[in-house]
Amino acid sequence: NEFIKVLKICSVISFRYSAIGKLNPNEMERVYNKSAIRVSNGEIKTAREVFETLKSIYIDDETFEHSFSSVSIDTGRNRKLVKYILLSIENQMANKDYDFDESGATIEHILPINPKEDSNWYDSFSIEEMEKLNLRLGNYLLLESEINKEIGNEVFDVKIIEYKKSSYKIASTFKYENWNPDKLKQHQKDFAKQAKTIWKISY
Repeated sequence: NEFIKVLKICSVISFRYSAIGKLNPNEMERVYNKSAIRVSNGEIKTAREVFETLKSIYIDDETFEHSFSSVSIDTGRNRKLVKYILLSIENQMANKDYDFDESGATIEHILPINPKEDSNWYDSFSIEEMEKLNLRLGNYLLLESEINKEIGNEVFDVKIIEYKKSSYKIASTFKYENWNPDKLKQHQKDFAKQAKTIWKISY
C-alpha cells in the first residue's frame, strides 16, 4: 500500500513539474535520486516521509493552475498525454473510471487544425490566432471516433450539435454557443481548476 502511494506521489509531482510546468528536469532528478537513496538505506519507510523529501519539487496549486491554463500540447507528438489528461478530467466530471488503454475516445480539435478556407472560422480567429491556439488544451474535447470522423473540420454550429450526442460528459455538457480566442482560453481555465484537484497530493 505504501509503495502504491509513493507511485501516486511521483506521478503527480512529475506531471505538475514536467508535463505541465515544463521545468528543467535536472533538479527533479537530483531530488528523486536523493530520496531514493534514503528509501534504499531504510531512513524513510512511509509515503508521507517520501513526500516530505520531495516537497521542494511539488509545484503549488496556484503555479500549477496558471501553467495549466496556458499550456499547449501537440497531439501529433504527444497524443497519449493529451488523451490521458482529457480522460482524467472526464473521469472526474462524470464520476467514471475509463481505462486509458481500453477507452475508444478520440481527441477532437474544436477549432480544426486545417479549417476550410471558405468557412466562418476565419471570422472568429485570425490566422495568427489559429496557429497560436490550435494546440492549446482548451481547444480539445473527447469524442467517439464515429462522431469525430463525421464532423471533421466542419464549422462550429455543426459541431456543437454533435457534441450533445456524445456519451462523454466533457463534450455533451460543452457550454459555449460560439468559439473564439476568449472562449477557448476560458475553457482551458475551467479545465485548470479541475486539474489542480485531480493531480493533487493531500499530506
